[in-house]
This record gives sequence, C-alpha cells and structure tokens, in this order.
Amino acid sequence: MPASVQKYRDQLENRCLLVKNLKVFPIEAIVRGYITGSAWSEYKKKKSMCDIPLPDGLLESQSFEKPFYTPSTKAEIGSHDENIHPDKAVEIVGEKFAHDIAENSVKLYSKARKYACDKGIIIADTKFEFGTDSDGNLFLADEVLTP
Repeated sequence: MPASVQKYRDQLENRCLLVKNLKVFPIEAIVRGYITGSAWSEYKKKKSMCDIPLPDGLLESQSFEKPFYTPSTKAEIGSHDENIHPDKAVEIVGEKFAHDIAENSVKLYSKARKYACDKGIIIADTKFEFGTDSDGNLFLADEVLTP
C-alpha cells in the first residue's frame, strides 16, 4: 500500500485495488486447449487453426496435448475480432512482447485449466489482454480467463 494512504489502511485493506495506467496492446491473447468454436470452423475448411497446420482426424471439442496460443486483433466496437497467426502478433507488438505475451498466456491458461479440471470444469479456451506501464513492463491487464 502506498505511503500516501497508509493512514487509511484500516478502511482500505481488503476493500480496494491499486491500479496502474497501462498502454494495452491491440491484440487479444487467445489460448486454446480444445478445438472448438472458430478454431473448429477453420479446421473443417483448411485443417488449420489461425493458419497453424493441424493433423487430420481431429474431432470437434477434442483436447490438444499442449495448448495453442492463437492471438486475435481487437476490433472496434461493433466489429468482430480477427484470428491471426502468432507471427502477425509479432508484426503488431514486436518480437519481445509477442514472445512474452504468448509464453505468459499459455502458462496462465495451463494453470487455470488444471485447477478447473480438478474441480470438474473444462476451460476449452480463454483470452487475456496485456499492456505495458510507462517503464515498458508487461502486465496482465484485462479479460482474465474470459471464455
């Protein structure tokens, strides 16, 4: 808790959040553990997901051995997000941030997937949004485990 609000600790503790201004990246970090939804639609047409080639013979809602990072663009209000290949995310946010976003997204999803599975819940896929602070540090910003 910042020193400027320490005198209010008894009123604030466990009742508020400390937030930061972030510059949110214009991509959504989608992680897929199962082939369903738009990924299934693309697979039926092209045997790929976000232009990532997949093996023949997959079944709808089948789980992947390892989750896939499949980012999307963030569309303007009223428009639809567009699934993109991970290489396109590199073009949009740069190599370092694209790598860090992909790695952190898969780690977060994998941990949440295991936790949910232990409770009898399937998280087929999810999305996260990331941003940076004024010092260029990466932060999870929004859309945490949104289906």
